[in-house]
Amino acid sequence: MAHIYTLSLKKSLLLDLFCALIVHKVYNKYEIEPANFPATLFLLIVVPALPCFFLVPHAGSVALAVPFAYLLFYFLLASSIVLYRISPIHPLAKHPGPFSLKISKFVWTYHASTGKQYRVFKSLHEKYGPIVRIGPNELSIVDAESIPTIMSLRKGPLWDAHNMPGTIPAIVGMRDVELHRERRKLWNHGFTTVALKKLQPTVENRVLELSKELEKRTSKPGEREISLDLALWMSNFTYDVMGDMVFSGGFSLMRKGDEGGTRALLQDYVEIIGTIQHIPWIAGLMQRLTAVPEGLRKYREFASHHYDTRKSQGATKRDLFYYIMNEEGLEEIEVPRDQGLNDILTAIGAGADTTSTVLAAIFFYLLSNQAVFTRLRKEVDFEFPVQEGEPFDTLKLARMPYLNAVINEALRLQPPVATSLQRCPLEGSGGVMVAGRLVPKNTSLYVPPYPLHRDERYFSPSPNSFIPDRWLESKGEKFTTNLSAFIPFASGRANCAGKNLALMEMRMVVATIVQRFDMKFAEGYDPVKWEEDLQDFFVMKVGKLPVALHARR
Repeated sequence: MAHIYTLSLKKSLLLDLFCALIVHKVYNKYEIEPANFPATLFLLIVVPALPCFFLVPHAGSVALAVPFAYLLFYFLLASSIVLYRISPIHPLAKHPGPFSLKISKFVWTYHASTGKQYRVFKSLHEKYGPIVRIGPNELSIVDAESIPTIMSLRKGPLWDAHNMPGTIPAIVGMRDVELHRERRKLWNHGFTTVALKKLQPTVENRVLELSKELEKRTSKPGEREISLDLALWMSNFTYDVMGDMVFSGGFSLMRKGDEGGTRALLQDYVEIIGTIQHIPWIAGLMQRLTAVPEGLRKYREFASHHYDTRKSQGATKRDLFYYIMNEEGLEEIEVPRDQGLNDILTAIGAGADTTSTVLAAIFFYLLSNQAVFTRLRKEVDFEFPVQEGEPFDTLKLARMPYLNAVINEALRLQPPVATSLQRCPLEGSGGVMVAGRLVPKNTSLYVPPYPLHRDERYFSPSPNSFIPDRWLESKGEKFTTNLSAFIPFASGRANCAGKNLALMEMRMVVATIVQRFDMKFAEGYDPVKWEEDLQDFFVMKVGKLPVALHARR
């Protein structure tokens, strides 16, 4: 190869270094994602080709110069990134955290893939304090006073992974504050007091069906004890409810079981999302490379089928589909198919797995604390005598102090979204003041409910123990119960729209089961397994809850 100009070996190597530093600077400023193929190819392929040209005379051949120059470029680029992230000039350098997490998000992605990231969050805060650096540009903050500020911000990049690339984002993954506010108007119509009143009979019918199905599986006196997985039945129930709420029916898991693999599809979907959300750019890359995971593809096909079926039926009921799709034209908003389908995906996942995991937790804690179970039953019997009908009066249920204390305590110990509440400063804001410190504009902020709810500053004594009394007026022992640090349904403008529906379901189910059944852990079950089996894949995933039920006499 003839060279118009030749650099010395030293200058050629320095050029390679200079190119790596320039590319690092560009990535640091513009945050270019791999799915942006033109920019990625230019920065990682074209730019390092320049030093190749000048290294050829020193290497003796193109075959040696090209791989050497490129490998050196990538090594120098990686070194520059790592050194910057751990250096004192990094904007987050003053915040404590593990060395490995400061370097790369892939370390945290590994923690997420194990399902035990909720434990990692808690252990990090116990070791480093209320503010921990958990990524190159991420902080986890467990500070009640900071929650209103953080949760008022726009959603962080984690939520990009919840969107199907090339489609209109679902409301859960919508990061634009104004667009989210507009979309939320439709959802709010579906959860008004009037709308919930119309949906209440649907919930009541499903609670009665759950009670009847459980009664078929009770252990009879003198017969061999029957064991059933109560966590599975709570899941069957919530999926059936959400099928009714979203599509006006069509699931029937309590009656038929999961014949079509509905639950498995959604759980695969959530597990994938719960892992890749920590490297959200990979979702766009997979789409560009047509490498969408099988679970994501199948779940979308499943939802598309039910969406099209419900759409063709028209507005026969005022279900959530009716409101989300703006079928009555309550807002001057056009709802394209992609938008509606993505929101439907959100509604099913957000309404089914979240509520079922909390219901399972409630019964686990009740069975682990017989005195609590007995006291709760006494309250239920007083408000709803056994022979006088079902406990479906929502106003009365909402006023029952011990029932709601039990539910709150389960939500505290096992929040359905244990860690993945992430926000970031608004674009163009230059950052935000949090806990007396300026957080730079490109920083993601987590407020993880799991360690927050178990922080002894806010919940004491015994923050890791199930004590419903901490939610009542103290009659002896003094409890610290800081409501500002209690965020099982998130908070701020993007809080859970379906909170009141979820509480309605929980109150009805718990009161009905406690009223109608005696229960205990199945023989041979070790309660220690409950904590061991918990997994955090965006939504908390529970293991089995084997119990023996006896119809109450």
